[in-house]
Amino acid sequence: MEIVIGTNKLSESNLFLRCLWAKLRECFGNCGWNYIPFKNGKENTILFGYASLDLEMPVRVSVKYKTKGSISSIYFDFDKDVDGKIFDSIRGCVDAAKRDFGSPRMRKMASAIKPFSPYTGAMSLQLGKYQGEHFQVEPGNDGVAKLILNVPSFDEVDAATVAKRIGNKLMHLMSVGTNYCFQLVKSESFNPIEVGSAIYQTDNDWIDSFSVKDGVILISESIANLMDNVVKDVESNQLLCLAASHYHHALRLQLESSSCYNIFEEMVSVLCISSLEVAAMLYGAEEKNCPSCGNKVYGLRRRVIDMASRHSPEGVVSFIDKYYAMRSKYLHTGMMLSDRSYSTMSVPTLDTNSSTGCLHQAPHPPVNIIELTSHLLRKTIVEVQSAGLES
Repeated sequence: MEIVIGTNKLSESNLFLRCLWAKLRECFGNCGWNYIPFKNGKENTILFGYASLDLEMPVRVSVKYKTKGSISSIYFDFDKDVDGKIFDSIRGCVDAAKRDFGSPRMRKMASAIKPFSPYTGAMSLQLGKYQGEHFQVEPGNDGVAKLILNVPSFDEVDAATVAKRIGNKLMHLMSVGTNYCFQLVKSESFNPIEVGSAIYQTDNDWIDSFSVKDGVILISESIANLMDNVVKDVESNQLLCLAASHYHHALRLQLESSSCYNIFEEMVSVLCISSLEVAAMLYGAEEKNCPSCGNKVYGLRRRVIDMASRHSPEGVVSFIDKYYAMRSKYLHTGMMLSDRSYSTMSVPTLDTNSSTGCLHQAPHPPVNIIELTSHLLRKTIVEVQSAGLES
């Protein structure tokens, strides 16, 4: 069965689909998926997979598009003949979704989150209390906090999905603002703690260690404002959110690495430099032509160094540049920062590829690059908000 849809933009197509799945859940009591997405570019079709509507057999669901992100038609196909009333019900759900997808309802969703040190693990320190127009952080017992979001959605399943997508982005941003990892946790006995009004981190130049005052983990007002903007529009500030995601994943990998002799030292450093590379895209780049193929070439390394120069002294810029070169050598030639040969005693030898001239036998926590990365990201966030580099 083919039904004409006619959405033209990715945003409205996805709103329609989310609304449609909610209508199907409401009508049939279920809309589970054997999700096997496949795109046929020649036919301009995209297969989602097979939806289980609590019928005798699943239904194959696909869409046809004219331009990327659009939906011209949607298809529902069963392997065997089914009662025509089923198609009538499906068509009714599609019609309802076409009518209602522009009017999602606001729902309040709450998740329990907990900070972790990337070097020592679980913390008893508590997040501060913060509240924006669209989100709230409520401190609780045992270092657990409740992250409360107001999300536009079409039913509870849709709301949970949207809340998790937004919540992940907010945890990424909080990691940049504090140097802590944040994870979703189960908390069956959450007890809120009264900590008074919000206290913000006001030192925009801090680098070392963590953003803590009197046993409370603090975020800056610029981070809180950015979090509020992301909850308001999850598609906004994409570059900053992606840069924060790389950084947060570096911290999480360091947390895993700390329990096994820092074996992920190189990958943590790679993620930090990649985070800066994403953030540096906010500033644009001078274009030049490749002498071989004539295509435009963007100096990614130069862009990162220029961004670092805006906020750091020459010594830090050189340090960032050294790690950028290390990342390239690690990814493209396999060069490691250490050979993991330490046994019971150091055996000093030379290494012409090392910046120190010596072979390193054991990996070390890449603390400096971690802390400098978050510092540069925080500086960039403040600059972006004041100059409007990204909406």
